[in-house]
Amino acid sequence: MKIGETSYKETSFGIIPRSRLVELEIQGIEKGIRFLFSASTKEKTKITPTIVLALHIKAFGWIFPKWAGKFRTVRVEYSGKEAPSYYLVPQLITDLCLDLRERLKHLPICLYSSLQRLQRTSCSNANVVYLFRVKITANRDNI
Repeated sequence: MKIGETSYKETSFGIIPRSRLVELEIQGIEKGIRFLFSASTKEKTKITPTIVLALHIKAFGWIFPKWAGKFRTVRVEYSGKEAPSYYLVPQLITDLCLDLRERLKHLPICLYSSLQRLQRTSCSNANVVYLFRVKITANRDNI
């Protein structure tokens, strides 16, 4: 624990400082990306609220088993700002998925190829590797 820590969270590892939580969240993001890769290689996966929640539980369920993969039921603030009201989040996620599905229908085929080639971006000073791969087929009925 670092001197001067002011932010702590309850996790499956106990109550830990934010600095330790960030390390765990990075691992969770990696788990989530692996989940998405495996889902996209097994079948044509549509982006839906169910997939979003499944991704969240896969990425963070091992850290926050009580609430990962569920829509929140309390008011949340981040960086001194209020997040959208918790009761709006399920509809906002549904709208996001529908909007994304519609927008993907209108991407030119050449952009699909470019997105398929996008594989890896590294950010070494934060000691974080972000992986991003989009697997899109030319069959747009699938989106």
